[in-house]
Amino acid sequence: MKTLGLLFSCIVMSSFHARAADDFWPGWLGPERNGRVKGFQSPRDWPATLNKKWSVEVGSGYGSPVVVDGKAFVHARKGEDEVVHCIDLVTGKVHWSKGSPAPFKMGGGSERHGKGPKASPVYSDGRLLTMSISGIMTAWDAVTGKVIWRKAPGKGFGKTHAYWGASNSPVVVGKKVINLFGNEEKGALMALDVATGEIVWSMGKDGTCYSSPFMAEIGGVRQIVAWNHRALVGVEIESGRLLWEFPFPHKTHNQNMPTPVFHGGKILLGAENRGFHAITPRLK
Repeated sequence: MKTLGLLFSCIVMSSFHARAADDFWPGWLGPERNGRVKGFQSPRDWPATLNKKWSVEVGSGYGSPVVVDGKAFVHARKGEDEVVHCIDLVTGKVHWSKGSPAPFKMGGGSERHGKGPKASPVYSDGRLLTMSISGIMTAWDAVTGKVIWRKAPGKGFGKTHAYWGASNSPVVVGKKVINLFGNEEKGALMALDVATGEIVWSMGKDGTCYSSPFMAEIGGVRQIVAWNHRALVGVEIESGRLLWEFPFPHKTHNQNMPTPVFHGGKILLGAENRGFHAITPRLK
């Protein structure tokens, strides 16, 4: 299998080269988790080919690089380790690479997927937070690569990850890092303290899925929207209080996977073999 991390870094680094100092892509789908780059002007004529500036072999995986202060952070797998690389966006110099053992046994039928990691990292206030395929979250010092804390919040539910491995990319709001933890049968949406990794709140008992949470302001209330194994939910950021829910469960082999989008007051939700839906939440 081709090394996904290597291929992605070659393309992204060359395309970002001209504006490295100005770019900020702190996590999955960008600053506002909508996949949009503000201020981008499409060139009148696209070049027939791109000039590769540099390439670095980083390993395999599915997560997107994070771009902060002229550096790219990549979370990947090498052998039985998951490794984080900090790479200079202009020169390709590797400032640091740190890893830790991450043995993982793939669920039957998924061997060709590889062993991840599948979630994208997120950057906040000098820290890079990664989610292991086995459901372990680690906070790294973005300058040195030192581990600040490492937690497995889903261990209280037994198995710490869903069948195909954890692929939920965490989101940071203020001083909280928020994600789904656990397995399909049992789990919760949790907020952890970015500085310490301690649990600030835990909401619900629903199993996790493969979708990633995001922040939105709905009805004047800033909240986290997450799609778990059973339902799409809106949760108050400060308290973890459930604000609304829309039952939309995983069925048979049709997984709850895509990250929903908030647009024009509606949440757009695409479901495997279950169509595309526009939902207008009503706060309780």
